[in-house]
Amino acid sequence: MPFPGTALFPSAGGLFPSSGSAPLGEYATFSATLLLCDSTGSEVAELEVDHTIRFEQSRAASITFDLGYDQTGASDLLDLLGSEIPLLHAYRKGGLIFRGHWQPQQETADGGNQDGITCEFRSPFARLETRYLTVTTNYSSEDQNQIAWNLVDNANRDSPTGLVQGVLQSGTARNRSYPPGQQVASAITDMADLTTNGLVFTETFLPPGNPNEIAAINLWSTLGRDLTQSAVFEYGEGTLDNVLSVDRTISFPVNRAIGTGGTALTTSVADDTASQALFGMYAVTQSFQNITAHQDHLDEATAALIQKYPVQQVTFEPDPFAASTPQPIDDYWLGDTILFRADQDELQVTATAQITAFEIDRDGAGNEIAHRIEFGVQDVRPLDVVLHGRRIVFRDPKRRSGSAQRHRHRHHKHRFGWHSPFNTRGPVVHHGGGAVRGGKW
Repeated sequence: MPFPGTALFPSAGGLFPSSGSAPLGEYATFSATLLLCDSTGSEVAELEVDHTIRFEQSRAASITFDLGYDQTGASDLLDLLGSEIPLLHAYRKGGLIFRGHWQPQQETADGGNQDGITCEFRSPFARLETRYLTVTTNYSSEDQNQIAWNLVDNANRDSPTGLVQGVLQSGTARNRSYPPGQQVASAITDMADLTTNGLVFTETFLPPGNPNEIAAINLWSTLGRDLTQSAVFEYGEGTLDNVLSVDRTISFPVNRAIGTGGTALTTSVADDTASQALFGMYAVTQSFQNITAHQDHLDEATAALIQKYPVQQVTFEPDPFAASTPQPIDDYWLGDTILFRADQDELQVTATAQITAFEIDRDGAGNEIAHRIEFGVQDVRPLDVVLHGRRIVFRDPKRRSGSAQRHRHRHHKHRFGWHSPFNTRGPVVHHGGGAVRGGKW
């Protein structure tokens, strides 16, 4: 259930304001409130600190900030930790956009002006990272979204996580067998990371009231809207010129994956022979220790490691003051597809990309000073290898766009990035008619 004044858009997968939004491209300072609360959700202190809010598809949302010992809320936080786990609430334009629990903190005291607490609060899904199955749990040809909800529901029966059921779409049938000791969170995110018909989840934050109902978990089969006509980011002279700078990293493909599971299972080998013919063989191996019963489960996890083409990531910084720059939540949300173009010398890129994560930086007064968007940031996750590649950086002043040169002195950093659609997890929006021109890879 959305909070008053907002609507839950199935296509957007989260809270998306239904009124009061700034028109496309209008940059403004937004009123915001950050509240430290006790474990029941009652307000304890209003915090006036710089902070970063992160929303990520099929992962917990989070807020991070530094809190000086001499700042309002520091003593309250430390007092609360003596008897309970605090909550944090964040508001934007009067609407609730985040509720989450305290995470283990680090403190520094050396007599300098950096003395204080490094804080992180994460949404209720993060609590599933501390929940483990105590008995073997089997599912045969069960809808993956129903499996995910059953895992959450069983965790709630042990002790409330703060998650309640939200949207529950039908999904792909899976065979799963989880042994005792299986982490609940990873059981769900493993299904989200599958490259073929993986599930997608988001959280809808609920108004304070019931301490056991902090967010609804929404389980989707697909997510997002096509915003390629309205949410456009361009770099270079003669374009919209609403991007300040561009970085591009190119890494090896992964065209052979070797996965091992329990002793009763056969080692799984996934090959992309077309990729091997083009680039040669680049192999990786991964041990899936908790996959012990179903061969198709191991085969799915191994196949998800394949990356057909050289893995490419583009990171770009939009100009927050350009009239054409779209704004987070107002103009785009998780799962939406945007259009990016770069046109400068040998840097020639035209691509569509799906938003898998975005961040909002706000100062202590609540003004939004930076945004970052990520596209497919989980690079062949959960692969435990380091991919090597070469990096091309277009930041020489002679190569920067006019907008970038005008604003290079500013500390505002709106960082956007994506990976090739061939290395994203979850539902993938391919480049379609997009192309990288000139062969300058």
